[in-house]
Amino acid sequence: MMSEREKMKSIVSLYSRLFTLPSMKSILIFSTIFSLFVGFVVGVLLEPEKVLTQLIIEGLLFGIIVFLLPLQVSGYVTQIIGQKRSKILSLRRSSAISFISLGILGVICLTGAILSKHYNNSTYFLSSFLFGAGVIVAFRLLILQVISRENPINLLTMTFSQPILCIFFYFLVSNISHTNLIFTGFYKFLIVSVVLMIGVIGYLRLINTPLVTMTGIDGLTFFRGFLIEWAEEAEGEELEKLFSQLGFETNLPISVTVFRSLEQTKEGDEFKALLIIPSIHPGPFKHTCSSDLPYKICEHLEKQTKSMVFVAHGPSTHGLNLASSEGKRKVITEISKNVEKMKEQRFYSNASKFLRVIEEDFTIGAQIFGNFCILSATRAPKAMDDIPFEIGEEIIEKAAINGVNASVIDLHNSLEKEKKLIFKSREAANSIKKAASNAIEKILKEKMSTLKIGVARIHGKQIGELEEGIGEMGISAMVVETQEQRMVYVLVDGNNMVRGLREKIISKLIENEFDSAEVMTTDSHTVNAVSLDVYNPVGKFISHETIINCVTDVAAKALENIEQVEVLTNRMWVKCKIVGENNINNLIQGTRISSKLAKRAAPLIFGLSGLLSLVLLMII
Repeated sequence: MMSEREKMKSIVSLYSRLFTLPSMKSILIFSTIFSLFVGFVVGVLLEPEKVLTQLIIEGLLFGIIVFLLPLQVSGYVTQIIGQKRSKILSLRRSSAISFISLGILGVICLTGAILSKHYNNSTYFLSSFLFGAGVIVAFRLLILQVISRENPINLLTMTFSQPILCIFFYFLVSNISHTNLIFTGFYKFLIVSVVLMIGVIGYLRLINTPLVTMTGIDGLTFFRGFLIEWAEEAEGEELEKLFSQLGFETNLPISVTVFRSLEQTKEGDEFKALLIIPSIHPGPFKHTCSSDLPYKICEHLEKQTKSMVFVAHGPSTHGLNLASSEGKRKVITEISKNVEKMKEQRFYSNASKFLRVIEEDFTIGAQIFGNFCILSATRAPKAMDDIPFEIGEEIIEKAAINGVNASVIDLHNSLEKEKKLIFKSREAANSIKKAASNAIEKILKEKMSTLKIGVARIHGKQIGELEEGIGEMGISAMVVETQEQRMVYVLVDGNNMVRGLREKIISKLIENEFDSAEVMTTDSHTVNAVSLDVYNPVGKFISHETIINCVTDVAAKALENIEQVEVLTNRMWVKCKIVGENNINNLIQGTRISSKLAKRAAPLIFGLSGLLSLVLLMII
């Protein structure tokens, strides 16, 4: 059974190849070299009696005019038409499509030239040229139908731009002036194209069937929406429409802890810091749905309260991704309203020490702040991914039975590729619940005393880029001092952490005179699908030394502004439209089935349509 992360990796890997293209400069260089090579070889094979100088000049001109010029023109035509609705078809991608088309046509033409040479019959080359032009019509239609949103006229214009120009220039440079021969050539080309296009349309309908059957949504629309969001720096509206179509409404909890300094209490209603723990998964990737929810919550509340905001990862998996950005805005609005109401409520001025309980593989941290116990869970140094919502709620219910309100943070701080815990096993679920239960029992025996905190942040751009696994919130630290214990909570804006880095950070902080420390990540998915690697944890691309130095710096800055505070926690519930685990599973399963079907059906469908078009080409 695959974990949520493995499922997402499997679906992302189906799409990533479109974006692993050479640079525009490389495309132009390779296109020029290949065009000149094919033109020269064809000339040598078809007209060997000519002198070498003439062969070189005519062959190179043939390659430039018949192959290279249509490639350049079609690249610009495809970009101009395609970018009216989407940025996917940039000049680079449009030119890449034309370059691959050139490669297909060139190979087929070389084959035809060899046959013409062998059988001493030039018609083999002409037939292969026309057949090759028809093949690239099918190829271009297949690609453009999938990634573009154009109407049929624009789609056909982009599809035929390159092969039509190739044929036109071929007849032009070959000095073929007989009208009937030119008409017959175009007629044969159209017959081949139509047969192959029918094959493409049938193929796309076939591979679209599993996703439509399992989810009710069009597979090509889903794929296109995925690519649009990946390629464009904007919220994926088209993809979100599909997620909304799949999704359903449910109530999800959000824990809001507010820290207010005693001085601020006298002067006004500004807070020192807020800790938000939403049981909403920040996914699936980039800006889509709730992927940037931690940052958006932070951004909004910091403007509202003029305090530092920490957004931790509550127990949730990909099934609890919000279905749209509209849902994200609703969540933020509800949190904002709740924070305003909390200003008028009773605050508490005490807290317990921080303690840890280890049960088998799991470590549970616990600390009571006023009226609430914050529990933090990890499997580090062993790898672990998302804690399911249901397990988090069972832990909270157990705490309530023991007479304490609680919230759970999934620390999300230890990941090793291909070595993740599947929480659906009873053994794992029982272990984490037992550890939490023991932690609750022990923390309730701890004394309460006055509470001091200090906060600081280093923004993401001062550390690294999204491609390197660091989100915009960067690294934040909250130093908590109570009963002579100096504890520091470190929050890194990223999606999990390279295994072992957490232990290095904690060790360094304790060396720097902190009594205890814990490290967590936001699980922000804005860093996913940016570097074409769904595994993009903190510490994979940025050196551990750099991260550790940043953490120690921000912890020291937090210590500088430590002061006595009051604290209050509310656990609110918000009605959200989520994608749902079953829908996510069906979406991924349907995509995987379509992928397998695409691989198996391609040789049969395109083989038969190609054979039929060849037969028709020969008998017409």
